[in-house]
Amino acid sequence: MNPWLSRIFTVISSRLFNEKRMSSTFSQLYVHIAFAVRGMKPLISKGNEQGVYLFMVRVAEEMGHSVLIINGTSNHVHLLVLLHPASAVADLVREIKRQSSFFINHKLPSKHYFNWDEGYSAFSHSRSHVNSVYKFIEKQKEYHQNVNFREEYLEMEHLREDDVEDDSLFKLKYP
Repeated sequence: MNPWLSRIFTVISSRLFNEKRMSSTFSQLYVHIAFAVRGMKPLISKGNEQGVYLFMVRVAEEMGHSVLIINGTSNHVHLLVLLHPASAVADLVREIKRQSSFFINHKLPSKHYFNWDEGYSAFSHSRSHVNSVYKFIEKQKEYHQNVNFREEYLEMEHLREDDVEDDSLFKLKYP
């Protein structure tokens, strides 16, 4: 396992069963989130990847969420998040994208202006599916040696046990 992934795993695995609780509220809201670089451009370099991922984890934690794993490729990222019950997924994604875009554009060396695509995907999972989703995210780089982002999106639909295969998103955005 990659040393930085191991470090993140060690920190967040200790939180897996210590969910943050509000007074008389218990929740286990596991959400798999994925979003892409604008235009699917490969702008997340291997040299900057670890810093970007750690920054994103910090943003989520500051909002009260626990990131169980984060990984991706040069053109998109996946997160498995234990969502704080008082927050909306849209708020979390908006803040991660906003702050990480600023971080990438102002703190990391790059020849290109960086921005995330407008949309995102979010799939909720029961506790019994967390391990399979974790492994799916962990193996992103190996996975994308044979599968493109469109094919991955359709497979994510199956991971959440839904038979809907709507690829109109890709027909419109990535002809």
